[in-house]
Parts: sequence; C-alpha cells; structure tokens
Amino acid sequence: MPATVLEQIAEELERRCSGVTSRVVRPQRREAYTPENRQVVIKQDDPERNFELDQPGNPPAICWNQRFNLHLHIRPSDADATSVDSLVNQFYGDVLDAITNSITTDPWHTFNALAINSVIEAPEHIDADESVDGLNLPITVVYRTDETDPFRSRG
Repeated sequence: MPATVLEQIAEELERRCSGVTSRVVRPQRREAYTPENRQVVIKQDDPERNFELDQPGNPPAICWNQRFNLHLHIRPSDADATSVDSLVNQFYGDVLDAITNSITTDPWHTFNALAINSVIEAPEHIDADESVDGLNLPITVVYRTDETDPFRSRG
C-alpha cells in the first residue's frame, strides 16, 4: 500500500536523521522507548490547515502545516568530562546539517518535492532529568494534497 504524502515526509525526515545516528525513534503506541545518548525521537503534532495556500481546482488542493518535534537526547556516561552543553550543541549541529544538506537534487525544505516549504523553528531545551539532556528541534513542513487524495502531492 502506498504511503500518504505526510508519511513520506516523515520517513524522509527519519532517513536524514539516521545519517547522524542509528538511534532514530518514531514512538509506537504500545512500545515505550528509553532515552539514549545521541538519540533522535521524531514526534508529530496535530496538523493545522493553511487556508491561505489552498488552491482551487477539481479536486481542490488543500494545504497543511505539519510540525515535527525532533527530541535530540544526550545521555553521556558519568566518566565523560565534556560539557553537556558542548555535546548538545554538537549533536544539534550534526542533526541540522543532516536535515538541510540533503543528498537529493531538490532543496532540503521541499522533502523530495513533497512539500512547499519547511521552517526550522527555535530549539527548546529539554530538562527531562539529571541523566538526560538535549533539545527539541521543531520543524514545520508546509505541504498540499488533493482534497480527496492524501496520497497525491500538489506542490
């Protein structure tokens, strides 16, 4: 079965992050995950309609803003003397580089011509507990589909 445009975007985001770390997680309902060092956890917020970018037609194209929250976990060993801020800053840079320097010929923000635009928002510090640190890196992806077909991109 083919994947929806949104799922293809999420899979591409996951693929790009896995170029930095093998610890990329998209949480499952029945299975919990344990934060690990240099782990990326990709979570989706609820999509929001973007009525200004809808397009008329038969069928019309409807536009969505989808926010992905990338939780960048750092969990260094007790023996690691490196500053946690340094580790977080480095991992943030590595992940951002992997996302924005796509190996495809398309610009990074179109996610292989599936999206209209993408915006990297300000990172937010994560204070989970004393053993885990990191950032939430929000990325909003703007994309269009047919009103009646979420499998067809209408960039």
